[in-house]
Amino acid sequence: MFGVETISSALKSATHRVCQSALRLPEFLRDKILEAKEYFRLIQKNLRDLYNTNTNLGLYHLQKGNLNDAIFRFWLVEKFVAPKDAKLHYWLGWCYFLKKNYDKASEHLRLSGAADEVGLKNFIDNYKDATEVPEKIWALYKDLTVGDQGSELLKCNSKIADEFIKSLLSTIQELPPQCSFLDLGSYGGIIGTQLDYHVSRHHDITGIEDDELLRLRMQELQGDKGQIYDTIKDQPLRQFLDQNKKQYHIIMGLNALGFTSKLGLPFKQIWQMTKDDGYFAILLKKGAKTAWNNKANEFIYLPQDVEEQLKLARFDILDIKECKVDKSDEYIMFICKK
Repeated sequence: MFGVETISSALKSATHRVCQSALRLPEFLRDKILEAKEYFRLIQKNLRDLYNTNTNLGLYHLQKGNLNDAIFRFWLVEKFVAPKDAKLHYWLGWCYFLKKNYDKASEHLRLSGAADEVGLKNFIDNYKDATEVPEKIWALYKDLTVGDQGSELLKCNSKIADEFIKSLLSTIQELPPQCSFLDLGSYGGIIGTQLDYHVSRHHDITGIEDDELLRLRMQELQGDKGQIYDTIKDQPLRQFLDQNKKQYHIIMGLNALGFTSKLGLPFKQIWQMTKDDGYFAILLKKGAKTAWNNKANEFIYLPQDVEEQLKLARFDILDIKECKVDKSDEYIMFICKK
């Protein structure tokens, strides 16, 4: 904050000299000088608040997905108000990570030092060998991408969700009576919305969502049969899979496991919570190999690897389909039975 303190000292000194001179001037000029003094006082206050104002504005743009605007705000404060500020470098690191510029992200995170409490730099520097995203990083990643930045993702995923649900229902053909659905990857409720649209009668739908904004979206969803989600569990998915003892007729995951390449354990856990003769449908981003993809900021999967892990978890694979959002986004869908 050295820049603000220096400017404030200069303003105080100038104001003092002007006020001393004002005592010898006519009343009109004294009034004008007092107005100037008040103006200088307001400038001082604004300078002191420059750090907080612009940092908060940068965070606002970051959550809205306006990454260039966020970078500009953080850079402005770091350059002219608080040089070498660790927190500013930390948020700049996140900005560049979301822009998929790992080199710049790593450099800013290096300068952030202990402010990088979640260990994002370590993950970025070792992503080629990573098999899982640390839970704190994944949670913050979700928080920073559910605002307006996530709106386009939601639109794309709504199209995929429609195809996903239609494929699932056509494969099952007849739903069990009093059918219970479990939505592992809500994206703000698009799976539930598509189910409500395609299924003629109400069934129990449970959603897993630990992000507050997405959870609020789900709570507000209404369909022809009333509130779409009967239950919304405020839990990280990994924690839910470790702790849940309840079984469901149909379990669905729309790109819900993008935080890990190790699908064996979650598939076995999902098998355990699937009712006898129940179904599991999973959609994942397709890749030439199973690994973290720094262009997608998530894990992508070789279809053969997924198929192998589903069979090891004792699922019978009924159907495999490929889905495309555009040329760069390819997904693979597996519909299985226990």
